[in-house]
Amino acid sequence: MQLRFHLPSLVAILGLAGLFPPTAAAKDREKPRLRPSPVEQLWKVFQEKHPGLVRPRHEPPPRVAPVPEVQLVVVNNTGVPVDLVWVQPHAGELNYGSVQSTGRPHPISTSPGHVWVFKTSGHVFARYEVNAAAEQEVVLRGRRIGRAPLPPPVRIAERPVLRGAGGATGRAAFLKVHNDARAAKGVAPLEWSADCAAAAQEWAQILADRDTGLVHSRRKSLGENIWQCSGGNPSPDVAADDWLAEQRVYRGERISETNFMRVGHYTQMVWSGTTSVGFGYARAASGNVYIVANYFPPGNFLGQRPYERW
Repeated sequence: MQLRFHLPSLVAILGLAGLFPPTAAAKDREKPRLRPSPVEQLWKVFQEKHPGLVRPRHEPPPRVAPVPEVQLVVVNNTGVPVDLVWVQPHAGELNYGSVQSTGRPHPISTSPGHVWVFKTSGHVFARYEVNAAAEQEVVLRGRRIGRAPLPPPVRIAERPVLRGAGGATGRAAFLKVHNDARAAKGVAPLEWSADCAAAAQEWAQILADRDTGLVHSRRKSLGENIWQCSGGNPSPDVAADDWLAEQRVYRGERISETNFMRVGHYTQMVWSGTTSVGFGYARAASGNVYIVANYFPPGNFLGQRPYERW
């Protein structure tokens, strides 16, 4: 009796016996096809729908790129001493001493966008707004030299000071609103963060330049509250008071996609895992004021409560 085998059948038998290894196609058939669970699928859809809402908690705060340094050279040919005054948009004027009328160059380290005024006997007779060129030179009462063009005079009224915003006073008022609210819930106070403030100032200026309403920056490593008003001279603690008002409708429930939009400003203010905060603000050409606060580490994690200890 003769046994006859078709070649495919023989390969299959020998493969089962271990004489021939299975083919790549057979290997693929042997591997189980793992499908995401329903929970994983829902989580993926949620993350795509709400990017940035749930953020990692232990990332370091972002390091803001350093502002380009500009070398501004002032030459005084007026015949009298000239006072150098830097106009800070958030804290008024800051005197940097005087330049004697010697005709010699007097270098100043500054940055693009800075406004300098030159005074004699307390009266402003010239203004200069620094542009992006690395080296710039202004000759007072003489021939202007250098590659950088002298821009039109900047009226100080176009850069109004926000009441209470600058310096230690503004920071103290802003922190007090936060820390009083945190103390009421037994949460440790926040500290001021220069990194958070720099990031917040950067985004506030972007919002003011766009002037199209409130939009979050979606920085993953920082929490963020944003605020806007039309005109006036609001101080940042006014924005913090508005965010704090959301506590009237918060009942201590866990953060969810539903309540986040109603109470998220307040819960970020009092989030126990957050340790530091900084604010930034800017005024648009229309007069609208934008205030941004950044928090580190961020809060408002879904399924958690703001007052819990971590």
